[in-house]
Amino acid sequence: MRKFSVQKNPSKPFSASVTELKKYIGICLLMDIAPLPHTRMYWETEFPNEPDLGASANIVIRLARSIPRDKNYKLFFDNYYPYPELITYLANEGIYSMGTVNKARLGKSIQIPSMKDLKSSKKERGYSEECVCNVNGTDIVAVMWYDNKPVVLTSSFIGKDPTQKVRRFCKKQKKYILVDIDCPQIVRNYN
Repeated sequence: MRKFSVQKNPSKPFSASVTELKKYIGICLLMDIAPLPHTRMYWETEFPNEPDLGASANIVIRLARSIPRDKNYKLFFDNYYPYPELITYLANEGIYSMGTVNKARLGKSIQIPSMKDLKSSKKERGYSEECVCNVNGTDIVAVMWYDNKPVVLTSSFIGKDPTQKVRRFCKKQKKYILVDIDCPQIVRNYN
């Protein structure tokens, strides 16, 4: 029989803080979601072939370790994670990716119109614009779709076309409007 923990003084009860228990439960969940060959690998900070792309991108890279490479898997994430460099890295690993993005994280190579530009040109609901750029040899598509407010999505595998008509909810009338609005393929795939 193996002993997994030893209590030095039996009269003194085992004590653990709430933070320590949360960390323990978190590691147990991570071990279940993303199994690695060796237990010590969960505490390693770097793997030899992984770049350091910043805190949020490194989380995605670490969780994507268990995804098989070059099998056309698709990884979806929200606006906290996507960077052009992360999308490029995942595409080079054979993992397609897509997600909503904060315009500030796009960099200077991807040009999307601002809210001021949309209001000055009086664009209607359903307007969309696509920008394709090449980052380190990988094509990244950024699509801005104006629904109630602008939504920006980036992808390494899908773009704006073909568009499809969708019915949208009108806040003023409190019902679905009868006029169909153009919705890009990337938005339909994300939802």
